[in-house]
Amino acid sequence: MDTVCTPQKQYIYNKYFNDDLGFGKFKHLAVDLLQKTINILDEFKIEYMLISGTLLGYARHNDFIPWDDDIDLLVDPSVIDKLPDILKKYNNTDDNTTEFSFLNIDNHLLKICFKDSKHIISENGIAENLINKNDKYTWPFIDLFIFNYRHDKNCLGFFKKTWDIKYFFPVKKVKFLNIENVSIPNNHNYFLKYNYGFNYMDRLISSSWNHKNEKDNANYGELTMNEYIIIKSKI
Repeated sequence: MDTVCTPQKQYIYNKYFNDDLGFGKFKHLAVDLLQKTINILDEFKIEYMLISGTLLGYARHNDFIPWDDDIDLLVDPSVIDKLPDILKKYNNTDDNTTEFSFLNIDNHLLKICFKDSKHIISENGIAENLINKNDKYTWPFIDLFIFNYRHDKNCLGFFKKTWDIKYFFPVKKVKFLNIENVSIPNNHNYFLKYNYGFNYMDRLISSSWNHKNEKDNANYGELTMNEYIIIKSKI
């Protein structure tokens, strides 16, 4: 008896882990947005690194997580002071050729997206945080989570936790999605095991949030990596 491809496991895969739940045919837009966002951060000398599901995707899939539909970066607090200059160049209200929309949520989370993407997110309240109110909040987007320094800069504060800075800096540079010199934490395993559990490489948990529409998925599914690989190979 096949104990992996049971009807229940296939149902879980189809509902929670199929590729259409991720970037799907819009993956090229997500990669382009990531590359251009990294270019902006590098231009303004803002430290950043992959974090959360995007970092997990790098470590476990060497790609975006197939069913994940947003991009997460951790950025240093200088981004707030540099934001006016970034906006002047990349979100100039007098220049209709600028291609990005920016959102600022209480100076702890910034969002960046292509203003002319066809998938407009509305009816959720987040669009109220658009810096330029004439812009549109679209998908795909990137979340820029802003950390703060704690304990004489020996620790970082983000996600309502305190993290030992030595596991994050100096950052490491890797190739990701054919983008060269992408920054990741110095010891990405440290963050991933404490954020997702020590078995993060084998335990797959679906996203609890639908970023395309910014709404709660209500339920989630769970598979092992082995189950996921076998079921996907038979579809």
